[in-house]
Amino acid sequence: MIINDMIARMFLKNQIMKKENFLAAIQKTFLEQILFIGPDDFINPTDIAGPQEKVIGEMNELEKAVYTVFFEKIQLVKNRLKDMGIDERNVRFNLEINNLEKTIKNLRLMEEVIFFEKLLWLLIGERLRISSIGNLGVRENFTIVKIKPERNCADCPLKIMCTKSICSN
Repeated sequence: MIINDMIARMFLKNQIMKKENFLAAIQKTFLEQILFIGPDDFINPTDIAGPQEKVIGEMNELEKAVYTVFFEKIQLVKNRLKDMGIDERNVRFNLEINNLEKTIKNLRLMEEVIFFEKLLWLLIGERLRISSIGNLGVRENFTIVKIKPERNCADCPLKIMCTKSICSN
């Protein structure tokens, strides 16, 4: 458990909060969801790094825990969509008047997915000192990769003045 090694020591050393109080304070919060996931519970990404991707690091324990919760939340969303008869590739969340409670629960779950995704990339970006995280991915064995954007000249914003010597396409 990450909390016993990292956060609890900090709180106890500085006498900020007793361990029991801290544990009680985080119950039923996102902290409880990520801090009590152990290495045996981590969900390893299955995608393999592609030829256009450069490995730039590996996730630490906290990032692995956040990724695991994020992945589990995505699976919940996919299962709910399937139960509702919605193809996940064509998702549009519309408020349905007669099914408002179910829609609100689904919107809440989507907010959690977005939160954990942003938290994951924030943690990785800060640790690796990367300001632009939009072109990063996570691959098998928790490797972090930089993804080379796939563009052709028709999509390139430089196409008006491009001579191929100023861009990588």
